[in-house]
Amino acid sequence: MGQWLKINGEAIYKTTPFTVAYDDKAKQIWYTSPKTQSGRRNSTTVYAISFVWPETGILVLTQVAAGSDLTVNLLGYEKTLTYQQLQDGLHINLPSLDINETPSLISWVFKLHNIRSHSASKHGAPATTPLEEL
Repeated sequence: MGQWLKINGEAIYKTTPFTVAYDDKAKQIWYTSPKTQSGRRNSTTVYAISFVWPETGILVLTQVAAGSDLTVNLLGYEKTLTYQQLQDGLHINLPSLDINETPSLISWVFKLHNIRSHSASKHGAPATTPLEEL
C-alpha cells in the first residue's frame, strides 16, 4: 500500500470526491478532484481511480468529457495518453504494457486536466466550457 500511495497519493491526499464519485456505468472507477487552497473543488482536474485494467486496452469513463486541451496521464507513467471523446464516454488508450509492467498492480490512477462533466456535454454545453461555468 505504501508503494501505491507513493505513486498515486496525489489522487487521495488533499482531494475531495468529484461531482460524481463513482462511475456506475463503467464500474470499479472512482473519481476525486484536488482541493484549491480555499478548500473548494478544482473544477478542471479529476483523478479517475480504476480497479480494472481493461484487456481491450481502452478505458471508458462515462462521467467526464474532454474539455479544450485535455491532457490524460497515468500516474507513475511518463508519457501522456491519447484519448477519444465518443458519445458513450471518454475513451482512454492505455499504454501497451503487460500488467506486471504497469505502475501499480492494485489500481491505476488517471489524471485528467481540462475536463468537463459528461452530463453537461449531453445538454449541449460547448466543449470549452469549464465545469465552474456550467
